[in-house]
Amino acid sequence: MLMYGRLKAGVSEIEITGRNGLKLAGRFSPVNAVKVKTPLFAKALILSNDETVLAIITLDLIGLGRKNCERICDAVKKETSISPECIMISCSHTHASPCTIPYFGCEGIEEEYVEEVILKVSETVKKSLENLQNASLGAGSALLPHIIYNRRFITRNMKVITHWMDMPIPKNEVYMPEGPIDPELSVLVLRNAEGYPLCLLWNFAGHNVFSVGDQYSADLPYYVQNYIDNSLGKHIPVMYLPGCGGNINFNGDIGKVTEWISNAIVAVQLDTPCDPNIYLGSKKEEIVLPIRDYSQFWSEFDIKLKFPQVLETYRQELEFLRKEGANAVATYLQALRIGNFALAGLPGEPFVEFGLEIKKRSPFLRTFVAGYTNDYPGYIITRRAFEYEGYESWTSRLAKIGPGGGEYLVTRTLILMENLAKEAPLSRKIPIKAKEEMLGSLADFDESF
Repeated sequence: MLMYGRLKAGVSEIEITGRNGLKLAGRFSPVNAVKVKTPLFAKALILSNDETVLAIITLDLIGLGRKNCERICDAVKKETSISPECIMISCSHTHASPCTIPYFGCEGIEEEYVEEVILKVSETVKKSLENLQNASLGAGSALLPHIIYNRRFITRNMKVITHWMDMPIPKNEVYMPEGPIDPELSVLVLRNAEGYPLCLLWNFAGHNVFSVGDQYSADLPYYVQNYIDNSLGKHIPVMYLPGCGGNINFNGDIGKVTEWISNAIVAVQLDTPCDPNIYLGSKKEEIVLPIRDYSQFWSEFDIKLKFPQVLETYRQELEFLRKEGANAVATYLQALRIGNFALAGLPGEPFVEFGLEIKKRSPFLRTFVAGYTNDYPGYIITRRAFEYEGYESWTSRLAKIGPGGGEYLVTRTLILMENLAKEAPLSRKIPIKAKEEMLGSLADFDESF
């Protein structure tokens, strides 16, 4: 049985910007797109070692529900024979894309647009497969703690408030962030047979939310791609996998953040050694997560205190949940083995604590953890966050996963990765203690688990 094979890689991209007039995502009240600030793209990376074929797909969308992710996998399999278990789909979570998931006060999504996206994704995966060439692969990282912050602030009398609400907080109320950040920017580097960059895939935990007007915009993925193209003097596909950023925002305007991230990616790829012989593997698992108790409007008092202008919107959300009548959420977990590295794909918007825990306990040399992957069941928050309340805990279709759901995700993800690690020997491991030192101490936040 072939274990480590000669790596081949292919990459392609296709524009998926919607037409003017479509409903934009991520708004408390409806807004339609009137023009394009930056185009939206679907990008597909194919990795093959003659035994296993993996497809990593990134979309400039706010998110995509399970059924539509399954439809993409089915369409790709029909065109390429790649198994759905080996296909990972991750969205960038831009709030300036068409509405592809149910959002506040809106019952439907842009169905015709989703149909177009499915066809285009299948097309670009097929093209990536046709572009397969000898390649080598490596991974590196940089630490960028200065460009992000935990947006949930503990107060003296109001439990937790979320920074972007910009509410008038009394003096001396806010005194510390509720949780940590993940400062690690991880980069997967693909080189062609001549050693030149073929594709760069970057993973970082933060909310890709900069544009909130009436224009389409991919935000960070587009600007980072453009900056790196200018830096290298040629176009190299750059793919963005957002990390567990459900409670993490970027610190600064998009120009500055783009500059910091892009320069770090270029620097990391220069120093990253790559291996042409790679073991590839994938595990995908359906899991069932607990749903919130929506028998009563439990969040009413907290919303009135902190963000009263959206109280009626949340009443509507409660009615939508009751109409759905679900008592659990079935979703997907996925883990890819890429040589000595792993890529964990989590659904929805997990809090950063979950990504840090997976990285800390992973058996692999380096672990990428992506949110918004293969499904969008909304925020996945810690038990501590349920106790402190605040925006991310308010019951809605964007926050329907109940207490313990995120902790269960961590446990099942680690089992998937342990099983992948057993399939073929790792060349070396990094001790858990060393991982803690690299990412920063997590001791202050242990009570979250």
